[in-house]
Amino acid sequence: MQCAIMQPCFFPWAGYYNLIHQSDCFIFLDDVQFARQSWQCRNRILINNKPVWIQAGVIKSPLSSSIKDIQLSLDNLWQEKIFAQLKGAYLKHPHYLEVVDFLNDLFNKNLSTLSKFNIEMIHSSCKYLKLELNAKKASSLDINQKRTDKLIALCESINATSYIASEGAKEYLIEDQFELKTKVALSFQNYHAKAYKQAGTLEFFSHLSIIDVLMNIGWDGCREIILG
Repeated sequence: MQCAIMQPCFFPWAGYYNLIHQSDCFIFLDDVQFARQSWQCRNRILINNKPVWIQAGVIKSPLSSSIKDIQLSLDNLWQEKIFAQLKGAYLKHPHYLEVVDFLNDLFNKNLSTLSKFNIEMIHSSCKYLKLELNAKKASSLDINQKRTDKLIALCESINATSYIASEGAKEYLIEDQFELKTKVALSFQNYHAKAYKQAGTLEFFSHLSIIDVLMNIGWDGCREIILG
């Protein structure tokens, strides 16, 4: 059984979904420290040929807070701002209405924490993308180790035979000697951002939120991009 482990990200890019596609069990790493300026709470869309941040409205919390404990603002101002940004950026794009309908359904669920919101968003979008997502939350597995030891313990707790990691984790996993500490096989994701037609620009901007992909080529086209 192949396992992947990632923090629950805010409207993640296509490569995140490719990792889901390659895994038999996907673990949301929701019990590690929250970082305010991170993919946990923000991502980028394209406005006037420039990548611009959209961001969740999180309530200020102690620096040591875990992702799972981060509360979302009770007002809907941050959601209104995102919709305004999307309208300005994508109103004339071919799949605007279907994506906005999806987002309306998501926001109307009134999820109270960032982790719940991100995980629900990823689960819901996987259904539209026809991607199988067998997921667990790290917080439910009661693993107290840190860094690579935590990843190993998470894999072993679900009897994974292999762990597929993103390329960004390669340096520290090798440095921490992952393969010497466990029988779980280690491999790295080999996914390269695939270009798609972005309306209104001649230059392709890669690694944007899944929202940009959906606005331009819809759910079926997005699935093709994810599968590579």
